[in-house]
Amino acid sequence: MRGSKEAEYASVKDRNSITVEKSETIIICDGSNSGEVFTGFRGVLSSTMGKISKKAAIDDNYLRVFLASTFEVFNGAKTGAAIPHLDKEAMYNLYLPFLPSPNNSDSSPPR
Repeated sequence: MRGSKEAEYASVKDRNSITVEKSETIIICDGSNSGEVFTGFRGVLSSTMGKISKKAAIDDNYLRVFLASTFEVFNGAKTGAAIPHLDKEAMYNLYLPFLPSPNNSDSSPPR
């Protein structure tokens, strides 16, 4: 993902596979790089990655910059001994600060 190796391919026919498009945001969920954020890839996620799904209209670039700025929070909140995993509670409890759009009177931040 950092451009140092050739891409590896998996089958999208596997019912457990999670596909991702180039416009979607990916986060590393396992190991020493837990919390690292990527975009620009199309294919099937590995088991050590997660796809960020938005429940509210948020600018993708802003979301990626914000998530990248939380790397230390996510990377420091890992669980497990052998292969540490991103603590999902750290993600679920994260508040994304944003300015409400002029068309939206609800100023509460999305989770």
